[in-house]
Amino acid sequence: MANKLTTMQQIRTIIQLLEKGYSLRAISAQIGLSRQPVTFYAARLKNSAYSFEALRQLPDAALANIVYAPEVAVAIAENTRRQEFDSRLAYFLSELKRTGVTRLLLWEEYRKECLDPFRYTQFCILLKQGSKISDATMHLVHTPAAMVMVDFAGDKMSYVDRSTGEVIVCPVFVAVLPFSKYTFVMALHDASIPQVIKALNACMVYFGGVPLSLKTDNMKNYHITLGENYHHYSVPYQFIGKQVSAVYDTDIVEIYYQHKRIAQHKRNYKKHDFTTVGDHMPLGHQHFFEQQGWTPAYFLEQAVRIGPAVHTYMDEVLKGRVFTEQTYNACRGILRLHKQYGSHRLQAACTRALTGNIFNYRTIQNILVSKQDQLADRNQYDLFRLPDHPNLRGPDTYQ
Repeated sequence: MANKLTTMQQIRTIIQLLEKGYSLRAISAQIGLSRQPVTFYAARLKNSAYSFEALRQLPDAALANIVYAPEVAVAIAENTRRQEFDSRLAYFLSELKRTGVTRLLLWEEYRKECLDPFRYTQFCILLKQGSKISDATMHLVHTPAAMVMVDFAGDKMSYVDRSTGEVIVCPVFVAVLPFSKYTFVMALHDASIPQVIKALNACMVYFGGVPLSLKTDNMKNYHITLGENYHHYSVPYQFIGKQVSAVYDTDIVEIYYQHKRIAQHKRNYKKHDFTTVGDHMPLGHQHFFEQQGWTPAYFLEQAVRIGPAVHTYMDEVLKGRVFTEQTYNACRGILRLHKQYGSHRLQAACTRALTGNIFNYRTIQNILVSKQDQLADRNQYDLFRLPDHPNLRGPDTYQ
């Protein structure tokens, strides 16, 4: 059968020609369709419970059920195998990004682990279909000079030392300004911290300025991997690059450095997964994970629960910087003051602070520490009103 479904108009023409007694060869020539699909559709139509006249009266949906229904049944029969494949698809696609991993290697691994695997050709077809879905991209809006993204290239470069003939392998440092795609590339002697700092300095000189922030992938990892199921367990980031050892049983994984235990995890049997303790992350990573839920809407929602003055003051804080993200620490600080001083005092402090034109965490903190929020409110007019005195005559005297 042809890969492309025949249109309903062609199917109805086949019915009319069959009803008139045309041969399959004549029908094929008449509608410009090869013999194989014509024979296929003719058999379906003749084996149906309807006469040709009744078939001509059926709507497109009902006629399609007669012509294509067996193919749908085959697809349902394959459903179990496809579900098994789809459950592994994310792993296949991630592994294909690794250097040296091929579709054949993945298929051989899949064939050994699956009871009813697809053959290699179908496996490749399904992989291609899955990659089209997973490769869908999201449009991100970047601000000029707001960020530089840095990482090491996947493949290393190499050169030959002419004096010794030794092949020297070099990691490749890459930095990109995402708004303009302006790129800096530099081969390093190694991936040590001094070399990375040197590359960063050269990068800033090359760009001719310093960005607001820098984003990097994990150039170093703070996880160990158990080879039995390739599960990754975290260790404190201070031990990156150190030689550690793991002792484990069916329930617990213990990690040691120089015979001292530095981490303990509950055993996880999920393959190629990660078990990470928050305290093991570098401070920047901890900050990043916390920040995932931070938005102006989040801080304003927290503020309005405390009181209207807090909400108004928080809104002014968020407007105080060109890059809103720079105000998040101040907003977090104000929310911490709520825990320390309570809703009533924080509301009073923000009410007093709104009479000025400086909006930051320090202002609210100073008001609360000095207890200015507890002072009685005085009308600004009262501050400049002369006291009553018998020697003072007002406008009424001269009427």
